[in-house]
Amino acid sequence: MNMRSDFFLTSETPEKGVTIIAHGSRAQRIIMKASDNQLLVLVQGDPTGKHLIDSLREGLEHGIFRPKMRVLVDMSEFVGIVDWSAVFAMGGMIPPDNSTTGCLSRIAYVVGDNALDALIKFAGVLFDRSNHRAFDNRADAVKWLLELNLE
Repeated sequence: MNMRSDFFLTSETPEKGVTIIAHGSRAQRIIMKASDNQLLVLVQGDPTGKHLIDSLREGLEHGIFRPKMRVLVDMSEFVGIVDWSAVFAMGGMIPPDNSTTGCLSRIAYVVGDNALDALIKFAGVLFDRSNHRAFDNRADAVKWLLELNLE
């Protein structure tokens, strides 16, 4: 599997073999960019719980969620209130990483402040077969995502 740090730099560039999913308006949206075992999720403004659920449903339809993924969730532009009912629903939608060999999925969160720590801890409980870690910048998050071979 070819892991590239530049994959996590932009969500707007369509490439061969890349799936891009977007729900919401520019002021409140969720964008997912997936390729192989890499996933970039951008949370911008104040997206609704419906935007989150619709994005996940479409991602499931496209088969973008896989074991041993490297996931970057960039919430540095999130300015809303967490829709906990959507977060609970998400936990039942995404299949668990039931890998039996090698490392588990890694999920890095880029957050603007510590107010989202509770959400990240809760995600760790929902997806306990994955490694979760928060960062204050994308460069450190990408470095952590790519430092181990998850094969």
